Amino acid sequence: MKKPKLSLCMIAKDEADNIAACVESVRGLVDEIVVVDTGSADQTKEVARSLGAKVYFFAWNNDFSAARNESLRYATGEWILVLDADEVIDARDHRRIRKLLSVKNVDGYRLVQRTYQNQSTLAEWKVLEAETPLARGCPGYIPSPLVRLFRNVEQVRFRGRVHELVEYDLLSQGRAIVDTDIAIHHYGKILGQERLRRKKELYRRIGEEKLRDHPFNSRAFCELGIQYLELDLNAEAEKVLRRAHRLDPRDPKAAFNLAVALSRLGGNQEAARMYRTVLALDPAHIGAYNNLAEILLREGMNNEVEDLYRTALRYNPHHHVLHYNYGLFLEKEGHWRKAVGEYRKALSIDADFAPAKNRLRSAPNLRRSSDMEEKERFTMKSDGQDSARTSSNVDFTARGLACLKQEKWTEALEAFVSALEHDKDNADLRYFCGYLLELLGQREAALEQYQEALKLRPRHVNTLCRLALEAWNQGLVDDCITLYREILAEEPDHLEAHYNLALALEHQGKYDNALVHIEKALELCPDPESIREKAAMLRNRLSQPDPAAWISGGDRKLSIAFLWGGLPFAGDSLAEKPLGGTETAMIHMARSLAQKGHHVRVFVKEGKGVFDRVSYEKMEGYLESLRLR
Repeated sequence: MKKPKLSLCMIAKDEADNIAACVESVRGLVDEIVVVDTGSADQTKEVARSLGAKVYFFAWNNDFSAARNESLRYATGEWILVLDADEVIDARDHRRIRKLLSVKNVDGYRLVQRTYQNQSTLAEWKVLEAETPLARGCPGYIPSPLVRLFRNVEQVRFRGRVHELVEYDLLSQGRAIVDTDIAIHHYGKILGQERLRRKKELYRRIGEEKLRDHPFNSRAFCELGIQYLELDLNAEAEKVLRRAHRLDPRDPKAAFNLAVALSRLGGNQEAARMYRTVLALDPAHIGAYNNLAEILLREGMNNEVEDLYRTALRYNPHHHVLHYNYGLFLEKEGHWRKAVGEYRKALSIDADFAPAKNRLRSAPNLRRSSDMEEKERFTMKSDGQDSARTSSNVDFTARGLACLKQEKWTEALEAFVSALEHDKDNADLRYFCGYLLELLGQREAALEQYQEALKLRPRHVNTLCRLALEAWNQGLVDDCITLYREILAEEPDHLEAHYNLALALEHQGKYDNALVHIEKALELCPDPESIREKAAMLRNRLSQPDPAAWISGGDRKLSIAFLWGGLPFAGDSLAEKPLGGTETAMIHMARSLAQKGHHVRVFVKEGKGVFDRVSYEKMEGYLESLRLR
């Protein structure tokens, strides 16, 4: 039986020092090496050719997907393996990868990218399971499951200017993806600070361009916010992450990074509220537990801190920073023996973790008697709380949310569907299934789950938020307003509902009502500059005479006619295909005026019919039709 041909596809720029290690790591595994150079100033192209690669040039355009898809264009194998020049594959995994290529009814495989780091405070950081020279001396790594091995079919291409993925095409086309534990060893974080800084700046520029192209994409806002945080541009990060959270309040990644930005800017109270939001969305998020505990400590609210650390360590007992921070807390409380124990656990995970070494050197004499008394008291408290958690449904919810956090949407959906089999009347589970179906592009199925959630709980706030956002994106402003009012009837202090309702009312010209909700949002959260700016703008708007007041409603209704000499369209054209910006603006303006009670007619070539209370009529008889009624 003929073995399937495997093509290695790479993009590279100024990687002369790294590309040889990458190519040599797959020597004997791949049948073809394709390298697309995006503008190297060093010897990258020459080194690649000497290694047997087919080298092509692509003019860099700030779009990683465009460059990656160019490399796919030259691949002749039935399967494609995608690597970067700072990545390698362990030779011991070659045979496993070859076996995967012969499996039927599978279109792509997730490999686990291990981004090695010397030390990390990131929640996702994992300690090495066993020492390996492939770690290059690092004690741990950040895991990222990514589809890097997939069938070479024209319909599957990368999407996204930055953080590009083929998962979108695979999932939207119903193609099968299988997870593996095969590692891609990635050294991008340990190849020099200047290289890392340039990469962060590049990602920032691309993220800003992506945002201009997709101004309502919550993921684009979140990705850019994270780049700002990495560059210590905290004020900029807070603005875009707040927008990401507003667009998708169910995304724990956006909420967590917004909390980080707020904390860096000194907004500890709002940051604490946001970390609690993260834990409601993702009960296994150890970063939120740790950071919330740190804020409560600074605020002198120690009662909850120990429980936060213990819960975080239950979810991840192998994170050195958690043990170290818990030890600091115990030391501050006077529990020296237990503090020393936590420092030692931190060092058992990362033997080079200097802060824990320093604390052990300065640890005072142990006080056995008092410590034993405290130990007994804490054990009783811990046992009672742990048994309560075990009996709850946190475990399967955490499993689904953990998959959601890793963008493993299919697996997350499977987890929540399994949970529904045991609890069919759970509105929260229906909501999560709907949200995941929405992410997977199955909009109709998502709406069905949202409807089921509302049958079980007619004012299920999270579901109403998703439907309100959908109504806004569809231009159904009246429906959007109705939904946000329902949310506020259930939760009068819902910050996002007040803010978004204000935006919708402002869109309709109801500035006084909009100001009421903006001021309520400001009362609930006085820190964000965006809310203060919106409130100031509305106050200024209401203080000025309205030059268009004659058209805004009241008892005076007008007969308004528009004459359009451009391309023909009708009121339902937007539902069939995109139109130009001017035509789209005409339709929205006419519809808005009609909603205010005015009699609106649009004269356009081949126009006919009434849509959204607007009459679209043929232009031929417009002179007679223009008379006011």
